[in-house]
Amino acid sequence: MSFYRVSSGIYAVVPPQGPRSYLIRGVDGWIMIDGGPPQSVEAILGAVLELTSGEEPSYLIATSCAPTSAASIGDLSSFLRRSKVVSHYPDSMGLRRGECMGSSYKPSRVSLELEGRETFLDGVSLFLAKTPTLGAMVVRYMDVLIIGSTIASPLGDRISYLCNINNCIKVN
Repeated sequence: MSFYRVSSGIYAVVPPQGPRSYLIRGVDGWIMIDGGPPQSVEAILGAVLELTSGEEPSYLIATSCAPTSAASIGDLSSFLRRSKVVSHYPDSMGLRRGECMGSSYKPSRVSLELEGRETFLDGVSLFLAKTPTLGAMVVRYMDVLIIGSTIASPLGDRISYLCNINNCIKVN
């Protein structure tokens, strides 16, 4: 398992294979974005706890219920008991059931179910994207946009980095 600094306060957690997760140093604590692949949960937890010096993230955000974003959220939330699991409606229902887009995975608790087009959470902006699922979100922190499994972004102004489940690229 490896990780790297994307920008000030933002890290990518990169499993040996499969989708990556991101950690953001929020105003009041750490925020984890997406869960990575289920087969790498132990390694992801190790990397997260190393980056946070043993502090559990305050929030575990699922950018969508798509398996590439959410398949390991159930396992991670079992270990990260203090972390609030955040999802946007209607994806929150799929996360609770453990099924989305024709795939099944371990169900997860959802501590905070979002509604509406834009939400602010611990210094991070969450925007409803509605792709690839109706409750999919993109996350913006400073000049970094984390789009999870979203194919296109509804934001285009002053973005320096664009990060999805596979890669993080610098844009000008």
